[in-house]
Amino acid sequence: MSAPSLRRLLGSSAPRLLGKSLFLASALLAGANSASAQNTWYVQAHSNGSPIVGPHGQSATISGILALPQLGAGDTIIVYENWFSESWSASGGTAAPPDGSNPLLTIYEEDITYPAFDITIKADPLYPGQGKVIQIKGTGTDSVVSFDSPSNDRDSVLDGFSITAGTGSQDPWLNDSFVLVGGGIKCLGATPTIQNCTVMRNAATLGGGIYASIGNANGTPPGSSASGPLILNCIVDSNWAQTNPLTAFVPEGGGIMSVNCSPEIDSTEVLWNSSAHNGGGIALWDLDIPGNPLTPIVRPIVRDSSIHDNTAAVRGGGFYVFQGVNPEIVRCLIRFNEAGGKGMGIGEGGGLFWASCQVELDTCVISSNKADIAGGGVFFESDGDIGVTEPSGVLPGSSLTHCTIDRNLTTDSGLTIGGGILGKQGLDQEFGTTRFENCLIVSNSADNGGGAHFTFVRVSFQNCTVSQNIARGTDVSHYVGGVYFNSQGASFAVFTLQDTILDGNRSTVAPPPVSPWDIDFQDASPFTPVPPATFAFCMMSTAAATVTSPTHPQFGAGSSNLAVAPIFAAGGIFTYFPNGRFYLAHMPQQVATSPGYNVGSQVVAGQLAINGMTCRTIGNIPDTGLVDLGFHYPYLNPLP
Repeated sequence: MSAPSLRRLLGSSAPRLLGKSLFLASALLAGANSASAQNTWYVQAHSNGSPIVGPHGQSATISGILALPQLGAGDTIIVYENWFSESWSASGGTAAPPDGSNPLLTIYEEDITYPAFDITIKADPLYPGQGKVIQIKGTGTDSVVSFDSPSNDRDSVLDGFSITAGTGSQDPWLNDSFVLVGGGIKCLGATPTIQNCTVMRNAATLGGGIYASIGNANGTPPGSSASGPLILNCIVDSNWAQTNPLTAFVPEGGGIMSVNCSPEIDSTEVLWNSSAHNGGGIALWDLDIPGNPLTPIVRPIVRDSSIHDNTAAVRGGGFYVFQGVNPEIVRCLIRFNEAGGKGMGIGEGGGLFWASCQVELDTCVISSNKADIAGGGVFFESDGDIGVTEPSGVLPGSSLTHCTIDRNLTTDSGLTIGGGILGKQGLDQEFGTTRFENCLIVSNSADNGGGAHFTFVRVSFQNCTVSQNIARGTDVSHYVGGVYFNSQGASFAVFTLQDTILDGNRSTVAPPPVSPWDIDFQDASPFTPVPPATFAFCMMSTAAATVTSPTHPQFGAGSSNLAVAPIFAAGGIFTYFPNGRFYLAHMPQQVATSPGYNVGSQVVAGQLAINGMTCRTIGNIPDTGLVDLGFHYPYLNPLP
């Protein structure tokens, strides 16, 4: 039985009587290494800053164990708090530790590099549950923790530490000796597990908190890609990507950055990080993709995570996704992030920015983000052909499914566009359709296109609700609260709406004389029944006075569209969500039944997987039959 195990068995007082005997016994047990054995090693400093080994450790530093030739694959290094901190805990905290150190914080001031085989390094306070923090504090000259070998796979584990004060190191694959990467943690061609860690107050040019790339393993050529680390149940807090005038790389990825690899970020909070250029929270890159269609596509995954209060000076306060990346972002909260904010009028994509990528968002909330000039919530440049196609061979483009985009805004004093969403043409002339499927786009604001602003792109809305968005501009002809679309005369720039509600959007000036507040088109007659705009089974009350004439038949007699108000529900019995006010009214709880019931395009079972979802206020009744118009909430049992 090891010393710590014996200690826990005997209780808090008995081990202190055993003293050096226990320590020597543990050293003998762990040191009896063999080619097949997997051993446990123990680290415990005697006190902060002291080189003396604590009574239950074999080394006062983690590096001391890493340097042992006996260390082998599969071994575990257990790191304890320092001895005086431990002694203070055992006494019940009635007196200060003898050396005056912080009893809740143990600092190991060192930079560590994992060996080229799998081991686990785990923080394990002897008295858990007392708010103990075991911190690895960098020396200020390197990344704090480095995984430099492709042999470091998921069985290379870093567990339970606070990682701080790193300044980054080189990634040889980038071929730039001046760029520093991975202030807190660096993964080069490695795919380790980083779990239960807090990565805070680190800095680098790329990936201030955590950086991952394909690395220089085995002479990896440009354009290659690989899987990446698993970042599980971590906090990435107050790191920054800072300017380095000696490198051609601009700062990116204040919290986390990946290059040509596919990290998996799960149940993690990314907050208060910043970048002097792009990607305050998370930056995802894939280099050397253009002109190389055989290059594997990287597919990072971010799930069940919160990305909030991050800032980027230029683009992507929360996320910056660039060039050939196909990320999957699922059940994430993306809130209170900002692009710009320094009075320079250059910020784009407060919540997310992506260009020449195919981004898939599912069941995300993009809320209360802001940008200087465009895309308070989301800014995208038209999706490039990165080689991801559907079985039919169709280039699918990006998709946002079951997402809420609300209370985002643009802040500059000049002309701003796209409070919730901004979509525009990028450099790639070949692009797919960006799809908004069962999305709720409400309470966003900008000078024009309070809800969304699209220029020269293909975009479609299916079962969306666009409501309560505001245009703050003063041009009464074209400033629109809901959705603004400009084809610039290109036939391939197509805007499609189906089973969608546009209602209650407004301009801060008098109603435009021709086009309604909810939607408008430039370079095309409003509501033209041929491309660039196509409508089917849509509802818009402001259409009644302007587009029901024979020359505008899309809302006329015999069309599938409705020029009436949707009648949203009133009351709180159905309000399961912050934006629960966009359920459709239905008798008997409501004074009327919404005209949006059972008037959609097809049977719900085949519609966006929203069978089992609902926009109805009657308990225990999901949408059935013909799909109801507008956004559908997840189906929940009624509140007790």
